[in-house]
Amino acid sequence: MDDDTIDGILFLTTPPGFISDDDMAKAIMDGYNSVPNEKKKPLLSVFMAGNDVSKCRRILEENNFPTFEYSDDAAKVMLNMVRYGQYLQGNK
Repeated sequence: MDDDTIDGILFLTTPPGFISDDDMAKAIMDGYNSVPNEKKKPLLSVFMAGNDVSKCRRILEENNFPTFEYSDDAAKVMLNMVRYGQYLQGNK
């Protein structure tokens, strides 16, 4: 998140068998929340596993962390977020 050339993060994963949904959601939130607010960038999580991680996705979404099932949907959202940020800054 220190790199000024990076506008946001797409976290893509399939559910590992060695971590519970609760622990995975907590690890993602703890990692993101450990970053100082002035360095935070958008984080979109993609879980390519359908209902296998529904509890993890629910926990994240209840805590305002957007999740997606498909990477192309997340990429489109990230692109629109970046474009909107540029628009707000007058960098069309």
